[in-house]
Amino acid sequence: MDVEEKIRQLEEEIRNTEKNKATEKHLRMLKKTLARLRREKKRRIFKSGFKPSGDALVVVVGYPTPTFEELFSGKENRMLEHEHVKIHLTKEPFPFQDIPKLRMADALILTPPEMTQTIEQALAHHGIFPVQQKPVFSIAPAENLEIIDKTGENDVEALRRVIRRRVRLILESKVEPRWFAGPEPRFPYLLTGPEDLKTLRRRLNLLRIWTAKRGEVAGKPLIIRGPATIRDVVIKIHKDLLKRFRFAKIKRNGRLIRAGLNYPVQDGDVVEVLA
Repeated sequence: MDVEEKIRQLEEEIRNTEKNKATEKHLRMLKKTLARLRREKKRRIFKSGFKPSGDALVVVVGYPTPTFEELFSGKENRMLEHEHVKIHLTKEPFPFQDIPKLRMADALILTPPEMTQTIEQALAHHGIFPVQQKPVFSIAPAENLEIIDKTGENDVEALRRVIRRRVRLILESKVEPRWFAGPEPRFPYLLTGPEDLKTLRRRLNLLRIWTAKRGEVAGKPLIIRGPATIRDVVIKIHKDLLKRFRFAKIKRNGRLIRAGLNYPVQDGDVVEVLA
């Protein structure tokens, strides 16, 4: 019997047990066991031996077609590089064995196409909803289970399966998730094939920031997820620099900008930190 089944049975027993002085001790023991099982379930959800590397993680879910097998070259993991961004490409067969790996993913590729719907339903059960465009949403408890789309720009169909988790998703601009029954939902990008890897850097808002020292520009950029500021660049170089930071020089489109820690950076900036 798995943990979820034990939790369901305990919840059922607690609901059906009459509450009086004679059953008080028994109910206390049941609730204590239920809390322990819920903690165990949470540990299983987030614990994984998988160690992602690179700047972005893409997981091919399902049964890789010959095109993907050729891309992997017979290996389980592959490191690709595009526009200076390192993309960690890995596999996860269906049915899933490593849920935490899927929850870490920045993007998913579901294959073969005829199994996409089945795989999406299985992912939804674990709070993972692949989307073409990241939704802006807030989460609140719901009496009537419904999804209200206030923007008209989100992939509502991909979110409808969250109803089974007894929540209402209110999609509106500039509002962060506040509450969720179960694991916090994840919305990795849904890629249709290897060619979409070229657009991944822009979709993930990964900024390429070149650093300079005494006017000499480094050969490779720092990769920082935007929106970001000079503070993020300094921490990426070395966190001890924050204590000695005076100001930064930014070369952008032929202009030279003197900036403090809270100044926003853009893709392609050349930053020289003076301490």
